Amino acid sequence: MAPLVLDPRVAGAFGAAIVSGLLILQWAHRRKPFILVWAAGWLLIAPELLILSVPVSSPALQHSIVGISQFLGVCGSLLFLWSADLYRQTRYVRHGC
Repeated sequence: MAPLVLDPRVAGAFGAAIVSGLLILQWAHRRKPFILVWAAGWLLIAPELLILSVPVSSPALQHSIVGISQFLGVCGSLLFLWSADLYRQTRYVRHGC
């Protein structure tokens, strides 16, 4: 029997999508805004990991894919920060104009 090769990035993206789905179900039950923002943060982890698993031959395209993945990671981190701010109700993160 041949060994099964599993890419850890694809497995991590699948796990993040499952966690995000469960958090959306939790939001449907509790209707707290921090849960929805937290689910969005988990949902950004899935494309962040999936785009890194695509094989690319061009070095310039590979560098841009890594940059997009890092940008999605920063956006996800900001969503987790915002979720914590919504939970604690400190209002450090505000809508600015």
